[in-house]
Amino acid sequence: MKLKQLTLFLFFVSSALLAQEDGPQQFTLQEAIDYTFQFNYNSLQVNNEVKKAQKRVWEETAAGLPQINGTVDYQNNVKQPVILFPDGDGGFTPITFGTQQNINAGITLSQLIFDGAYFVGLQYTNTYLKVREQAVEKTEFQLRDGITSAYTSVLLTQEGIRILEENIELLEKNLTETKAFVDAGFAEEQNAEQLEITLTGLKNELNRSYRLEEIGLKMLKLSMGIDINETILLSDTLESLLIQNLDLQVLNKDFDVTQHIDYEIAYNQKIGDELLVKLEKTRFMPSISAFANMSTAAYNDEFNFFNGDQEWFNSAMVGVSLKLPIFSSLQRSSRTQQAKIQLENSEINLVETSQELKLNLRKAQSAYQFSIDNYENAKRSLDLAERIERKENTKYFEGLSTSFNLTDAQNQLYAKQRDYLQSIYEIITAKSTLNNALNIK
Repeated sequence: MKLKQLTLFLFFVSSALLAQEDGPQQFTLQEAIDYTFQFNYNSLQVNNEVKKAQKRVWEETAAGLPQINGTVDYQNNVKQPVILFPDGDGGFTPITFGTQQNINAGITLSQLIFDGAYFVGLQYTNTYLKVREQAVEKTEFQLRDGITSAYTSVLLTQEGIRILEENIELLEKNLTETKAFVDAGFAEEQNAEQLEITLTGLKNELNRSYRLEEIGLKMLKLSMGIDINETILLSDTLESLLIQNLDLQVLNKDFDVTQHIDYEIAYNQKIGDELLVKLEKTRFMPSISAFANMSTAAYNDEFNFFNGDQEWFNSAMVGVSLKLPIFSSLQRSSRTQQAKIQLENSEINLVETSQELKLNLRKAQSAYQFSIDNYENAKRSLDLAERIERKENTKYFEGLSTSFNLTDAQNQLYAKQRDYLQSIYEIITAKSTLNNALNIK
């Protein structure tokens, strides 16, 4: 009997665990961000660009390593050429040269010895790879900011739904009591009608919020790289994220503009353009390469090249090739000047980027400080609106106030509730923007 009970217990426990595994995925904000880094569509593409850049580096490197190429040429002289030779009697004798079918096979080894453009090109491709890697980091900052906004927006809508449902429940209770007073002759019918108008407005707002929640979740899932039809749950709350993002010390954090990812990208772009100038200059320099070739050939009037008695004729050669640029009608000079102009633009862009980053930081600090001040004001205003609404509600049912006064107090409360939730959202998103401005991951 005990064994049977134990078996049943283990069955239910395993079933519960399986049910949990098969349930919807749950994400904190940080988990959502980490997931996005791995599966967001844009993130996947940017990471593929890094892999592509790595292959390009090897492509450029391999150009200076030994190259081996093989060739096989087969020729069938369907109609062989004829040459006329004098026959000594004043006439000519036609003579056919060569065989009808020829085959030649060879292998060539080549090796670059010196080429200034090759070595500069290697430096450029490594810089190109670095820029691509930094683009991944830049994308992660953008994704972090976007997911924070999308995640918090859904929480904002869900919290708004909760408050609307509570308000509707309380208003329905007030309406029921008011109708009872109207039926008993202690209140006018317009009191109930006024409350019905307010209740209808809240229900419409609630239905709209349900649709916004659905759309917001789909947008969040799309940003994360999750099928929009899958079900996910958000583990964090607005209040928990508020606590995490209330940090006035960040306003005094030191900022080194040269360490910001945007500055690093602009700086490496300048380095790349410097290398392009250098690359164009190397095109005035000679290039040297060596080669070795071995080949074999066979000739026959019939296709009998694979018979054992077919004679093959071997040959081999080695050599060095020197390519010396002499005159290009100023083409190389023009390309060098273009590269120098591009470098000048990169230097200007680097200065502009530095100034923009400093300005963006100041704007982000100001926005974050304002969001905190706005939150404190919204919190105080909400407390006042709640007290006013409670007093008006009490006075209304004591017959000391009208339904219009109560409706005004309720609408004011609903507006302050929305302002309060919005102020929390603004703190969280402003902190994310400030982190980006400070290059904080």
